[in-house]
Amino acid sequence: MAAILSGPGGCFVLPKKINTPIAFLFFAGALLTVPSIVSAKEVVIGLRAHIGVEKSLKQWQATADYLSQRIDGYTFKLAPFEKLDDLSNAAKRGAFDFVITNPSSYVEMELYSGASRILTLINKRQGKPYSQFGSVIFVRSGRTDINVFDDLRGKTLMAVSEPAFGGWRVAWGELKKQGIDPENDLKAVTFAGGQQKVVYAIRDGKADVGVVRTDMLERMAESGLIDLKDFRSIGQRYSKDFPFMRSTDLYPEWSFAKFPKAPEDLSRKIAHGLLEMSADNAAAQAGKYVGWSVPLNYQPVHDLLKTLKVGPYKDYGKVSLKKTLLAYGDWIAAFAFILAVLLATGAFALNRNRQLALLRSSMLVDKDRELDFQRLALDEHAIVSITDVKGDITYANDKFCNISGYTLDELMGQNHRILKSEDQSRESSEELWQAIANGKTWHGEFKNRKKDGEYFWVKATIVPFLNAEGDPFQYVAIRTDITDKVRAEAELLKAKEEAERANSAKSSFLSSMSHELRTPLHGILGFTQLLNIDSDHPLTPSQLDATDQVLKSGDHLLRLIEDVLDLEAIESGNTSLDLAPQDPGPVIESCKAIAQNLAEQKGLTFFDLTAGWKLPRVSIDETRFRQVLLNLLSNAVKYNREGGTVTLSVKEGEHNSLRISVADSGRGIAEGKQAQLFIPFSRLGLENSDIAGTGIGLSITKELVEAMGGTIGYESTLNLGSTFWLELPIVSGEISVKARNEEPAPTASPIPTVTVETKVDTSAKKIHTILCVEDNPSSLKLLESIIERIPDATMISAHTGELGVNLAEIHQPDVILMDINLPGISGVEALRRLKGSRATSDISVIALTANASKADRALGIEAGFRDYLTKPIDVREVMGAVVKCFAPAAEGIR
Repeated sequence: MAAILSGPGGCFVLPKKINTPIAFLFFAGALLTVPSIVSAKEVVIGLRAHIGVEKSLKQWQATADYLSQRIDGYTFKLAPFEKLDDLSNAAKRGAFDFVITNPSSYVEMELYSGASRILTLINKRQGKPYSQFGSVIFVRSGRTDINVFDDLRGKTLMAVSEPAFGGWRVAWGELKKQGIDPENDLKAVTFAGGQQKVVYAIRDGKADVGVVRTDMLERMAESGLIDLKDFRSIGQRYSKDFPFMRSTDLYPEWSFAKFPKAPEDLSRKIAHGLLEMSADNAAAQAGKYVGWSVPLNYQPVHDLLKTLKVGPYKDYGKVSLKKTLLAYGDWIAAFAFILAVLLATGAFALNRNRQLALLRSSMLVDKDRELDFQRLALDEHAIVSITDVKGDITYANDKFCNISGYTLDELMGQNHRILKSEDQSRESSEELWQAIANGKTWHGEFKNRKKDGEYFWVKATIVPFLNAEGDPFQYVAIRTDITDKVRAEAELLKAKEEAERANSAKSSFLSSMSHELRTPLHGILGFTQLLNIDSDHPLTPSQLDATDQVLKSGDHLLRLIEDVLDLEAIESGNTSLDLAPQDPGPVIESCKAIAQNLAEQKGLTFFDLTAGWKLPRVSIDETRFRQVLLNLLSNAVKYNREGGTVTLSVKEGEHNSLRISVADSGRGIAEGKQAQLFIPFSRLGLENSDIAGTGIGLSITKELVEAMGGTIGYESTLNLGSTFWLELPIVSGEISVKARNEEPAPTASPIPTVTVETKVDTSAKKIHTILCVEDNPSSLKLLESIIERIPDATMISAHTGELGVNLAEIHQPDVILMDINLPGISGVEALRRLKGSRATSDISVIALTANASKADRALGIEAGFRDYLTKPIDVREVMGAVVKCFAPAAEGIR
């Protein structure tokens, strides 16, 4: 037997073969370091040294030192034992007061030595606390022939050692539960003597299957010893609060136990001290644990050892007659007497039981009949199958057979994977099995494959049936066929995608057509404007009338292009609004000025009932609000009668809103045609009239008002006129219209005409160079004609962006007119190069392009263009923009 020596540095074990003199000298040397007077009582703690004496002392000595410092009057020493038998025998002899050991060792001491647990270890694994562990039964990932427990038959298995709890016994118990007897069903069971040795043996193909304690594989992977992806567990159990590979139930961690001779007061102090130990304490750090908890229930360990008949239960269930008589003689006599009494009453009870059995049998028949009807109803409606815990089919109803194409004989005993399609991911399968293996019902949809290869979709509910221990013993799956639904949804999605592609193609086509139409219109309207303003060669009245018709027709075509693009953007959902709380007054004022001018040109009287009104803020996109109001006002002018009136007014709307109304005294709308008012391209019978229009203005207006959260409506009487109104919600917290305007609004009065004429000071006499970068010959000719009318200005041109950049560096022009769509580099790229050169960075560049959307203009200004003019151009606008770029004074425009 090994000798136990203790000293200031702890307790040590001397091997059996060391002779007595050497032991004496060792012991005497240890005593020399002890103070001559020792007042503290020595307490010996037995220790299971499963990793060797030296490593175990290094791990646990700090815990003993902690207790010595914590509990006054006691010094704690460790007595480590590598072999479990040595530890058990020492416990029986009373060699120590307390013990730290694994669960199966503790259970043996509980039975034979009277040990009782006071604490359970809280281990630290991957930085987190765990007070339970189990076993993992694992193989190499590449072993496709071993997937479930049944596949282990005929294979070789390697474990840690025969008495190892997590390294063998827990896994052994799980194999027995799965119906596998290691001795008869496995080819061989060998023991490596260490956890890491088992892992390396499986990795190197020295055995088929391995068993180690849970978290061992993860620890080795964390240390870089293995790659965790190289291994796969058998019968993997999933648990959110235990994330390690695991094939078995969980059992309590190591125990700190006391023996009967240990004082109760000292046991309480030890328990109290260890429970208060923090995870960052030096003892916990050295022991690689988090702390200690109140003792867990070790009955599952007893049950496992009983099942395996090992350790303290190796003779469990064996009975001899002599021992039985000696031990239980009195009990046997008492039992004989009781048996006689029971026999006396047995006849009566037997007869009574027969009567009850007949009644119970009748009730069971009725119950079976009821269950048969319920199953019939379920089978008529649903696809039903039952499998065992491995997924092998044990029952399938007719609907299951019909939809799968397999006969019942073909399905029985087959794994449910026979129906699995390649679209079912490994992750979804693992999620399903994790749920039902933990006793939870699973709901979901998946795609299956029939015997002939055709696919079908089902909506499924899988219910685990649990045994008395709470473990699943079979799974019942109830499904409904949703193939038609899935296919219909797929067809709808395909149709939606095709519609979106068509809509995108339409948008692209309209955008392209807009650009292509604007380019020739640019030349037509530009040259026509030049004819009208040519003071050197003035046109005759009839020629002016003809050019006016050209300009009106071109303007109508341009508006049609813009309206069609606007409508397309709204209908496709591509319109973006920049909504913000704003005072609508300034926008109304600017629209009034334009409408009044239009009314005067047509000989109408414009009445303004908005003057003096104090308006609350509303949430609007300023540009779109102006577009809406101008459309209503221009319609009121366009569809009016000679000498008629147009009236603009505001008032309180419904539900805290601002109502803006535009009334005209025109021809009105027939009641039968009012339903078509907001339908795109509907002219309400005016298609052949002399009033120009596209028929889509009101539909655009309605969409924009509603997009801003408002409403639009109208009142119209044939031959008397129409009133169109829009209501916009007032911003929360704003005072209402009525409260703001307690005094009545002023009487309506016509707005006087104001004529604005802009002249440019041209006193400075300097030759200004204008560079035109344009690839269209017609547009270039038009620009040449325009620039001829700017005094002291000369023009140079380039048909590509690259040439334009070169000419700008050579000639240093005052202004550059730049098209966007050019061969080679674009106008935007040319601008970037001009701004990036020191020689040309200060030259003003004006965009002159057919890209006319709001987004295009915003991008152009952001890119650095001084101004952004769109084709077809307004000649005076172009001339004014160019002259503004000249030095402080510039010459006039003729």
